[in-house]
Amino acid sequence: MKDESLEVIRKKSYRINDCLNKARKAKIPNLKTISRLENDLKIYRGKLHELLAVKDLDGEQWKVIPNYSKYECSNFGRIRSSRKRLMSQTVAGKYRKYLVTHMYHDDGRYLSPTVHRTIAITWVENANKLPEVNHIDCNDRNNHASNLEWVTRQQNMDHAVKNRLVLSGENQKSAKLTNDQVRELRKLKKENPKITYHELGRMYGVDHSNAYRIAIGVNYRYVE
Repeated sequence: MKDESLEVIRKKSYRINDCLNKARKAKIPNLKTISRLENDLKIYRGKLHELLAVKDLDGEQWKVIPNYSKYECSNFGRIRSSRKRLMSQTVAGKYRKYLVTHMYHDDGRYLSPTVHRTIAITWVENANKLPEVNHIDCNDRNNHASNLEWVTRQQNMDHAVKNRLVLSGENQKSAKLTNDQVRELRKLKKENPKITYHELGRMYGVDHSNAYRIAIGVNYRYVE
């Protein structure tokens, strides 16, 4: 049995289990046969569990996931069940960018939490109760604990803009002004407080509400 593959062992387990069920349902059950099948099934299930069990990577550590006490996650970004079986991770969500897994919450709900947030909650200190988790290296699939940090929404956006994960300023498809024009508009308003937003809008080809939002830094906020 040492050289048997996972699939062979799984099929033999199913076959032995079927034989055991039939033996138990026989009109005159053969107790010796039932005992032998139960022992064989125990052996094959043990071998199956051994092959399916997660083998630790060098330096990998595990902790129980808060509110999911039947599961553990590692500092390497992997998740396993209490039976030591690795949980699958799939891409999901509106933008299909983050990995999720499927687990039973301690309250009985079957949920699909994101992997990066699960790892951060378990491994990364969050003394300031920050709401979002950022991937430091910009790789949304790298959920190693050392690559995750708790941040504010603004910090998360700033990091994305700095690393060009999202477009800002004149790089946006909807941009009507260049970054230089934005700076000019703001400078003009600052140096001439009496100029109206209608006048600024006409000068730069935008409506007065956009001119106002640009001047106060709501629009093109990442243009310094």
